[in-house]
Amino acid sequence: MIDMWTRETRPNNMCINDPKGELLKKNYVRMSKRGFQVVQFNLINNLKTDIYNPLGLAAEAAREGNGMKCATYVENIAEVFFPVDGADDPVWPNAANNAFKRAAYGLIDFYLEEEREMRKQAAAENWDAKVLDTRIDQMWGKVTLYNCYQLFVQLSAKKLKNPVERLNERARAGEFGNLETDENAAMMFQDAVTEAEENEMFLWEGEKEKDMLTLFFSATDGLPKSSVRTLVGNADKALKAMGGAEKMMASVYGIAITAMSFFTDPTISTLTSGTLSQNVDLAGLSFPRRMGVRFAAPYVKRYNLVGSQVKWDAYSDAKFTKPLGKNFVHDDTLSVEGWARFYIKDSFPSNTAYLRLRILNGTSGTLIKTLYFKFTKGYQTNLKGRAFITDPVTDEKIIKNGLLIELVKNDAGDFVPGHVQFKTKKLNLDQLTQEQINMPGHDMIKQVDAMVDAVSALNVRYSEKPKAVFFVTPPHLMKYAKLILILIKQLVDLNFDSSYMTRENQKPDYKTRFMLDELGNLQSEGHGIAGFETMLSIGLGQEQQFSATSCVAKNYALAA
Repeated sequence: MIDMWTRETRPNNMCINDPKGELLKKNYVRMSKRGFQVVQFNLINNLKTDIYNPLGLAAEAAREGNGMKCATYVENIAEVFFPVDGADDPVWPNAANNAFKRAAYGLIDFYLEEEREMRKQAAAENWDAKVLDTRIDQMWGKVTLYNCYQLFVQLSAKKLKNPVERLNERARAGEFGNLETDENAAMMFQDAVTEAEENEMFLWEGEKEKDMLTLFFSATDGLPKSSVRTLVGNADKALKAMGGAEKMMASVYGIAITAMSFFTDPTISTLTSGTLSQNVDLAGLSFPRRMGVRFAAPYVKRYNLVGSQVKWDAYSDAKFTKPLGKNFVHDDTLSVEGWARFYIKDSFPSNTAYLRLRILNGTSGTLIKTLYFKFTKGYQTNLKGRAFITDPVTDEKIIKNGLLIELVKNDAGDFVPGHVQFKTKKLNLDQLTQEQINMPGHDMIKQVDAMVDAVSALNVRYSEKPKAVFFVTPPHLMKYAKLILILIKQLVDLNFDSSYMTRENQKPDYKTRFMLDELGNLQSEGHGIAGFETMLSIGLGQEQQFSATSCVAKNYALAA
């Protein structure tokens, strides 16, 4: 059957559960020569495995401003590691579930701020676009399940006394001098206590000491709200409501840490750790070529762009006179988050293509704005970005993603790299030092007129070959199966979601066929693929075809 699938005129994706690795070994060379990109999640030999970071999808959704999708991906992971079914008391897995979600959201929120700071630095120092992309990619590679565990363990193990207690200890050690005889020392000490009570004491909520993990999330709750911080706050409040007494919270942390220690296994750590570019693009199975442009929120608000019609087309020349045809045209709607998406049916014939984006009024069809971009294909590199990775069979460089650059028309009528900008009001924080920002009364902070880029973010996911994905899941290593369960669940949900919303016929550009050999053995702690019956019932409509052998009826309600 696999050989027949690889001979199709228009080949499609396939996902194969291969417990012993036999199918992978037999078909690897053949598939590579027939134009497939072979992906293996190999739990037998971690040196051969591709990267699958379950938090990668959540991080991508958060970066795009889609808090709902971010929450869905994190909850899918939490359901596998902290199942409520079969628990004697659901309070414990629910509490541990919230503890994990809080740590995951907190890690993502932290690196969202780090990315903003890096982009500001890049703009100030005029970094090359490729350098910025590489550094951001490496930075987001730190958002992994292993680091989520480390954040949880390292911070929950350390306790910190409240600032007044620490000041009292310093006073007893004589750091402030003799408070009884020295009036200036006493006044200095009292000023320090007053400042600590005003600025920090709220984090301790009247307690003498707290663990640093709790303090971290209490401080996060005090920051300006965002979609991810709302998720952090919800998980934090739910955990505190469940935790109650300190001993109960310690028990909850113990349950969460025990389950999360799975992430420290060398095989799992290798499989789930890597940069965003190294992470296998699961959404790319149905739509392997897609790009997006995000507009700044003030720009979207000024021109009332949410819900506007978006029309993309592509050209082969820099003057935008030679269109590439109907397979390089896409209509979309500008999202609430400000994204205009471009889904491309065919591969670009050359390494460079020129894209035009038109925004039209959704009711009248009147043209609002036109923007231009240049796309250059990229190739997969090693972790440091200094060497290309080649296919071991064909010795060809692997086309992956690329660089999207905004173009503007100069006085001579040529298109050159640049940015469409607009005038708006913004705080002058980038013009002040940290000392000026922290001055009492914040008198230095004010709104000023500024020219701001209309486009705030660019996103590219591009590949040209259909994928053959192998899940090598040996029965004697069933403890690793939970990771594959998360992967399959995320993969199917992604394909369903993108199919519904992208094309008028609600079909993906490429089918995905699942061959789940020995499916009955693919389970963790008695739980198989979540919602498998639903996948079977609605999969055909979205070109997700399932075939399975050795199914266990009690787990999947299906007899093979």
